[in-house]
Amino acid sequence: FGETYLAVDQDWPNQPQRVVKRFLPPAILALPLDQRGPSLLKAKQWFNDEFHKLRELGKKSSQIPTLFAFFEERGEFYLVLEFFEGRVLAEEWVRAPVWSENQVVSFLVDVLSVLAKVHQAGVVHRDIKPPNLICLPDGRLALIDFGAVKEVSAVQVADRPQIVTSTAAIGTPGYRPPEQAQGQPCYASDIYAVGVTAIEALTGVRPGALPHNDRLEIQWRDRANVSDRLAEILTIMTRCLPAERYRDAEVALGAIVAAYGLVEKASPTGLQRSAQSPAKPPAQPKRIDPPQDLRFRPFEVAVVRLDDRGREISVTPTTCQKFVLILPGNVPLEMVQIPAGKFLMGSPNKEAKRDYNEGPQQEVTVPGFFMGRYPVTQ
Repeated sequence: FGETYLAVDQDWPNQPQRVVKRFLPPAILALPLDQRGPSLLKAKQWFNDEFHKLRELGKKSSQIPTLFAFFEERGEFYLVLEFFEGRVLAEEWVRAPVWSENQVVSFLVDVLSVLAKVHQAGVVHRDIKPPNLICLPDGRLALIDFGAVKEVSAVQVADRPQIVTSTAAIGTPGYRPPEQAQGQPCYASDIYAVGVTAIEALTGVRPGALPHNDRLEIQWRDRANVSDRLAEILTIMTRCLPAERYRDAEVALGAIVAAYGLVEKASPTGLQRSAQSPAKPPAQPKRIDPPQDLRFRPFEVAVVRLDDRGREISVTPTTCQKFVLILPGNVPLEMVQIPAGKFLMGSPNKEAKRDYNEGPQQEVTVPGFFMGRYPVTQ
């Protein structure tokens, strides 16, 4: 339902090449001519919103194509995008079908660094795969062909022609996780696709050709010679349930940085392996006790218990401790004790309208700590 052209922009100096995408929404084109107007207007408004999101993304990174224009003509939608010189990742694999662990780690850092900016902007790519990754001449990877763009070809027309929605399961089988196939993509859906692509780079085997266990997780470990730390990272990235994966690209990138001892240096990705090897484990936070001359005083509080609907069950008065720090300028900072306790994190599995990223529900224990009694605003 779409076509892609390589064009020349004659209105710009040096007449640079551009990518032009043409979309033909079949659900709208199937309507009689006298009924297309309201549906086309709604589809154009919806796609125009997506266009502005993607145009802002192009300003955040040179590894995301800039969107120059969007227009509609005769019921067809057109996008004009930046053209990247380079080869798609799939072509690189023809020359080197199996990558080393170091190559895959560099790949993960590069892609996740770009994807982190996408997720920070509130956008899910939805179609990460080798053909949508361009190897640039400077060695970096560019991320193209966002799934939101493809939705214009899959808009659905409701019973009334003026109502247009999009319920399409965008993505490519094998790289697309289960929740995305059901039309419910999240940031962790992109993490799955990046992990699957990394596994393909390590094994040289397409995702659909690899077996799965009873938890629908890809079985690939016996086909690649990699360290346990990389295997663990990729296993988490490709778990069946999105709640069991890294939440987004920033979290996944942080796990790789911690596992491989990467540090900030001047490089295309901004990250390089440090001179320390093997990587030291992350430093544990140190316990800081108040100075001995600070006196603890009793502090009356109430412990309130709520039910699963937030209604009050009981109120129990109790006594905690507090102390006062004197900051520069003789500013007092009153610190109060928050007692240790347990609480449930996540929503029940059978809760109505429960999202994928709201579970699994689990009991969490929080140790006691001190915090400021009043918010600090300046």
